Amino acid sequence: MVIGESVQADGKTDMHVAEIGADGALIRERTIDFTFLVNSVPFVENTISIRGQAVQLNSDGNLLVLGAIQDVTDNMVLAELNIADLSISWAKKYGAGASTLSNKIYLDGSNNIFWSGTVTRSSSDIRLVKAGQNSLNTLFDLPIGKSDFQESGNDICRFGYGFAVVGTTNEKVTGPGDQDILFKILTESGTELLSKSIAGNGDVDFKDTDTGNSICSARGGMVILGTVKIGTQDDYYLMKYDVFGNPVWDAPRIFGSEKRNDAGVSVSELSDGSLLILGNSNFGGVSTMMLMKANGEGEIE
Repeated sequence: MVIGESVQADGKTDMHVAEIGADGALIRERTIDFTFLVNSVPFVENTISIRGQAVQLNSDGNLLVLGAIQDVTDNMVLAELNIADLSISWAKKYGAGASTLSNKIYLDGSNNIFWSGTVTRSSSDIRLVKAGQNSLNTLFDLPIGKSDFQESGNDICRFGYGFAVVGTTNEKVTGPGDQDILFKILTESGTELLSKSIAGNGDVDFKDTDTGNSICSARGGMVILGTVKIGTQDDYYLMKYDVFGNPVWDAPRIFGSEKRNDAGVSVSELSDGSLLILGNSNFGGVSTMMLMKANGEGEIE
């Protein structure tokens, strides 16, 4: 299943969902207009942005989809789609504040739904949201972070009995735009078990913008994929940490092309313990999608 957005001729943006077969052939697709949920605030039709963020199979075999609605205010939309024709079974809107959402959703044993992202109110914090099926209200929507710092959550994965979240923080750096990679281990109730900031180039006093973009549970810990600045260029950053936040490998795997800006997008562990890495490289305004495979030690094969 692929989820994203479709920009219409009048500038209006709708959620787009597609089912792709193992051979890459399109099975079915649908563009979904969720503006029927935006009924309490006046809006101009072609200014609404509805962006699909995450899709997941439900326990009944249908699809759960998560999206962001942006019009006069920012909101989150959670819906169930019938797997047969991608029609809407139910849809709920939740107030979000100024926010971004990660691209994964998870279910617990009671079919409650979890997702993460960033919420900005007086400061920016990682958020963890829990909602029931077809529920009018969330069960909780927690800002998780330190009030004196700007923290963001870009990705989430299952880890142990809870979650691991990766993003960015300005806790150990000062100056406009400076930030380090951040990851947290959380319980299902949102309790923070561990928080660790990482200077991607190894120097906490070096002022650069490093980002944690993707995280996955892996054998013996968790793997983080990010982007770090080395000199004047952005490179891929790959590192593995154990449950206590200690490095598993002797050093981070930092790699990329010499004259291009490289950015990590997604990492996942395959059944044989190797790692699949998605990223992009940009040079002269031209962006190239990169698909790479590394062994269990993070070495590109």
